[in-house]
Amino acid sequence: MINETQLVGLFVFGIAAASCFLRNKGEWKILGLVFSAFMAEIILGWRHVTHKVLVAWLGSFYNARAPIQLLMLIACVICISALAVICLRQTYKPLTVRLVYLLALLALGLFGVEAISLHKIDALLYQPIGPVLYIAWIWGAICLGVTSIAIGDSIHKRLF
Repeated sequence: MINETQLVGLFVFGIAAASCFLRNKGEWKILGLVFSAFMAEIILGWRHVTHKVLVAWLGSFYNARAPIQLLMLIACVICISALAVICLRQTYKPLTVRLVYLLALLALGLFGVEAISLHKIDALLYQPIGPVLYIAWIWGAICLGVTSIAIGDSIHKRLF
């Protein structure tokens, strides 16, 4: 059963994917696939499966997991940050494409943080705000940025 938060995720990632696909160019098509993969993640919940695997892997260390989770969180932030720097340094790509890649990395990092499942962060992400959880609002903000950039890029290309 899909809940309201997942429905919002499917909708906003679907709009982001569609706006990328509608640009109908190489890099934009790749970004459309990335945001489509995020839709699949919403449905399949691999981040939750990953968390369960990590819990099983920790075994008897599960009760003392906070330091391990903190290290994993730091590693996630370092990896996403390194990818963001690489993305920004690819000056041969249009700035609009690089910005959407950054937003995709932000979403990917958010899924990573969910998989690591540090209790205090989970408490924030899963806080209800209206009919959906806070994380859905973050997804919406990311996808609003993607859609705005894609539409703006399309208008700019047609005018100039």
